[in-house]
Parts: sequence; C-alpha cells; structure tokens
Amino acid sequence: MEHRFSVVSALKAFNRITQRGEKGAEGHVLDGVTARAEYDGYTVSMTDGRVTLYIYFHNKYKFDFERSADLDRFMETLERLSE
Repeated sequence: MEHRFSVVSALKAFNRITQRGEKGAEGHVLDGVTARAEYDGYTVSMTDGRVTLYIYFHNKYKFDFERSADLDRFMETLERLSE
C-alpha cells in the first residue's frame, strides 16, 4: 500500500496522544501508539512497537520498520488519531 505522509497530520496525532493518552515511563500512550518528545525539544517520536516514526527539526522524518504490513497498520492508526 502506498502512503502519502504528512508531517502536519503526524504532529496532530502526536498532539492528540500527548493530550489524551495515558502517561507512562516511555511517554504517552493512546490506541497502542507511544509518543514522546526528546530532551532537545526538536525531535519527537511515535511507535507502536513494530514501527517507529521520528520527526526532526525542519520537518525531516524517518521511519524504522521491517514489514510493510506493519507500516500500513501504523499509518492507518496515525491517520485516525490525526482526525
């Protein structure tokens, strides 16, 4: 499945997770996605345990994943959270 990625939508999902999610040791968790901001204040990350998304300064980003099916599922969750 091909994805159109939007940093703005991902940051909306991040905001929702940090506002409505349950605070834990690794960050805030909502719908199986953990979101946290790094100490530098310029990097945020979100993970479901199989896929990790890093968003850096100037809207640069990186995905870490092994299977495309995991990425599909992660992107669907982020899309839902950003609405």
